[in-house]
Amino acid sequence: MINAFDIYLISQLDTFVTWFRIFGIISMMVGVPLIAAYVCEVILDSHIPTGEEEVLFLNKCRKIGKILIVISCIFITTSIFLPSSKTAVAMFVVPKIVNNEDIQEMPQNVFKLMNEKLKEWTKDVLDAEE
Repeated sequence: MINAFDIYLISQLDTFVTWFRIFGIISMMVGVPLIAAYVCEVILDSHIPTGEEEVLFLNKCRKIGKILIVISCIFITTSIFLPSSKTAVAMFVVPKIVNNEDIQEMPQNVFKLMNEKLKEWTKDVLDAEE
């Protein structure tokens, strides 16, 4: 049974996807420069950090950068695989409607009603002509 909260979540899926993409891009925009700063400082400048504070700062940059890149990859991958609200409706709501016996009986009942009315109308027309 689909309740109101399920419908709300399905309608908000596009918003979730957008926020996951935004957080992923922001994490990437912060994480990549931190890693780049670490690489430039240590490898490209052939600089060996001497002070304890400098070593701690570079290690923190490297760790935070790695964490942010992993987080951004998770957010972006999740945003790719989350279905849109239209897809979620097709996956969850439509099958429950199609498989509902009451709804399947409705066209048959409508067809029977229309058939009976058509017979009555033809009978009335034929009686009126006689």
